[in-house]
Amino acid sequence: MTMRTIRVAATMAASLSCAGVAFAASDYENTGQELARFAAAYERVQASGVHANPDEMQGTAYYQGFTMGVAVSTLQALWCPSARFTGAQVAGIVARFLANSPESWGEAPERLVVTALARVYPCNGRAPRH
Repeated sequence: MTMRTIRVAATMAASLSCAGVAFAASDYENTGQELARFAAAYERVQASGVHANPDEMQGTAYYQGFTMGVAVSTLQALWCPSARFTGAQVAGIVARFLANSPESWGEAPERLVVTALARVYPCNGRAPRH
């Protein structure tokens, strides 16, 4: 599966997670920096339980859908969990990776998601190369 195919699947999943909120996929930059910004907002909301504003709510919904879309479309190919996982676990793993790796924000967002997941759940005892 190519990274472009992964991005399309993830963007579709993100779009579905924002159902009821008016936006278009073209409203997003699809950059690592943007993903990191959404991840930071996601972490704030998880800690406080409160969205600061509608844009933050939309960004965190997009973040959750995008990370889950990448996770599902690369599962057992680029990362290999040994047990069931939840969307919250995926979002949390990616958010922590992004918070600790600002030097990586220049990479494609789908690559950042895969890298974060593969570090925690490598395939065959090692993180896959992509």
